[in-house]
This record gives sequence, structure tokens and C-alpha cells, in this order.
Amino acid sequence: MRLLMFCWKDDEAGNNIYNNLMNLFDWKKLKKTFDGEPVFLMENDFGEFFLTKTKDFFYEQWERYDSLIETVFPDVDVVVSLVRHVGNSGPLLTLHALGNFESLKLSPAPPKLMKGLILRLNEFKQELNLEQFEVMQEVTHGYGVELAKPIIDLEIGTSSLDHRNNDAGKAIALAVGNLQIKNSWKVGLGMGGLHYAYKFLEVNLKSDVAVGHILPSSKMHLLNEGVFSKLLNKTVGRVEAVIVDKKEKGMYKRMIKSFCEKWKIEFFT
Repeated sequence: MRLLMFCWKDDEAGNNIYNNLMNLFDWKKLKKTFDGEPVFLMENDFGEFFLTKTKDFFYEQWERYDSLIETVFPDVDVVVSLVRHVGNSGPLLTLHALGNFESLKLSPAPPKLMKGLILRLNEFKQELNLEQFEVMQEVTHGYGVELAKPIIDLEIGTSSLDHRNNDAGKAIALAVGNLQIKNSWKVGLGMGGLHYAYKFLEVNLKSDVAVGHILPSSKMHLLNEGVFSKLLNKTVGRVEAVIVDKKEKGMYKRMIKSFCEKWKIEFFT
């Protein structure tokens, strides 16, 4: 697998992760540049990792960066944006797929990669005694970004102090550098629940299902066959399982079950 990772040059959390990656692993500087920034390569048994920065805030110019990625990194399989998380939560090591359900702009999600990162984040959070930080998976969201390649946000939250926490950056860097995935994992979709997707985090931590895209309860009124079909098409790998939050309304559970029957996908609550 070939991964492209980048951070915005002015992002505290992204640069924290970037610096830890540079310090912990052996990188080769390439002749190519990205957005005028140097590009570094690290190789291991998992694959090839490219690391760089962006001059501008990626999410405000994602269409330009989408084109630039296709030009500079045509063979990359997955894009990982290293970025800060902001909100009302406590300290987090978190990730999520990208998209906007109102505009139905969704970037492809890589569930197995996301599950592999969650498992490693949980491992290195404990190893580094980051008791104040919580490993988290969030629902699909983010600026209406619709990249051609699969992309996730990999984040440190939530305060400026958290963004600069070196051990938090180290935990994410170690999770990336020691990433492993299993081909035997089933590809899944999550349906329902809150923004901080505890149910689907547990699925990724404790089952053989890898959950990527998650449609939360707050967006469930937008669900129809077209939205469901797009979620399937914007997931890396064939979706084999759909998991619905037990607290979701019965009308939506029945709708999702009917979609699963049509597409011959396992349905779980």
C-alpha cells in the first residue's frame, strides 16, 4: 500500500505528528516537491509512506489539492490528513472519513486502514500512558471534501495544549509507522449514533468488521436509496456488513434492512 500523509504548515497538531514521524523513522528526501514543499519517503513491510506539507489550509482549497495529488502522486492508494481536532470534547486521538451528507459530497473511505490505525492508537496510547487522551472515531464529516482518492483525517484534539502534546503526536506517529491490516476483516458501514461514534469504535476495536463511513442519527432524515448506494460506492472494498445503532428509530432500521436485503449485505444492530 502507498500512503500520502500531509499537514498544513501552520497547524500545531499536524506539525506535532509530522515532527514525530520524522524523528521516529528513517526518511529519504525525494527530488519531487508538493505545493513547493519537500517530500519524504519511508518504506517498511506494510508499504510506502510519503510525507509532506501544504502551504494553504487543505480544506479551503481541496479541489486544487485533489488535482495536485493526482499529478504528483498518481499511484498513491490512500491520503491521510494530519490535522488538529477542535470542539467541546476532552483530549482525543481521533480519525474519521470525509464528506458532507447535505451536499452528498463524499470522499472514498478506507475502512481497513481506519480499523488498523484505531487498534494501533489504542495500543500506543496505553504504552505511552496517555490516560487523559481518549481514542475515538467520529462520524463522516468535513467541509464537503470529495477527493478522487480515499482520504481520512487523523487528528489530535482538542485544546491548543493537547495539539502540542508531544506524546500524543508520538502515539499517532507510532500507530502509522507500525500499521497492520488483515485482509480477513469484513468491510462495514455504520448507521446512527452521535458524532463521537462510540458504538462503531467498539466494533473496530473488538470485532472482525472494519467500519469506515458513518451516517449519524442527526443526518438520518437524509437517507434514501441513492445516499445508501453512494456510501457503498464510496467505500474501499465491497461492503459486507451494515451496523445500525440500537437506539436508531424503527423506521430507519427497516429502511436500512430493506437496502441490505437488496444489496445482499449482512444487517446488524
